[in-house]
Amino acid sequence: MRRAILTALLLAAVVSACGGESQPSASGNWTRHDVRDTTASVALPEEWKVIRDFDKASIEDFTKENEKFAPYVEPLLQNDVFKLWAVDPDIQDEFATNLNVVVTPVNKPLIEWVESETVTARQIAVPGSLKSRYVQTPAGEAAKLEWLVDLKTGGGTKQMRAVQYLFEKDGVGYVLSFSTLPDLATTYEPTFTKSAKSFRYS
Repeated sequence: MRRAILTALLLAAVVSACGGESQPSASGNWTRHDVRDTTASVALPEEWKVIRDFDKASIEDFTKENEKFAPYVEPLLQNDVFKLWAVDPDIQDEFATNLNVVVTPVNKPLIEWVESETVTARQIAVPGSLKSRYVQTPAGEAAKLEWLVDLKTGGGTKQMRAVQYLFEKDGVGYVLSFSTLPDLATTYEPTFTKSAKSFRYS
C-alpha cells in the first residue's frame, strides 16, 4: 500500500491531539508489546499507554481542518492497517508524543518501497525537512525518515516532527512512526532509537 507513511502520520496527529493530564514517565523500565496480527513485537517505556481503539469521528474532524489528508480517510476507516499505537502520558504543550505501527503488504524490495513512500511524504512535509537514510538494526536493515509537518488542530497550527522506521520482510512492510514536537526531538531521540532497535520478528 502506497502512502503508508501518510496513513501513519494521520493517526499520529489525531492521537497526539488528545488532551490529558501530564503524568510522570521516567521509571526506566520497558515493556514489550506484540504487533497485532503479526509475529513482530516492539518495546516501549512501561509508562506509555497502548491505545486499543481510535475515534473515527475525531479522524473525520481532523481531515476537515487538514483537507490534504482527506483522500486517506476512507482507506483508514475501511482497512485494519493499524496494529499498535501508544502514547507517552507525559503531555507537553497539549501534545502526546506517540508511536503507531502500520502493517501493509509490499510487493517490491525495501529500497523501491521506501522511494515511493518518500515521494508521497514530500508532498506534505515542510520543504527541505525530509531526510532519509538506511540503518542496521537487530531485525535487519531499515529505512529511517525524519521530517516536519504543519498540522491544523483545534483552530490553530502545530508543527510535528516525525521519525519513521520502515522494515520489510517476506512481502510485508512495517512502518514504525514516532511523533513529537520539534523542541522535544532531542529529548525523545534516545527513546525512539531504542524502541526501533527493539523491533523483532519472532
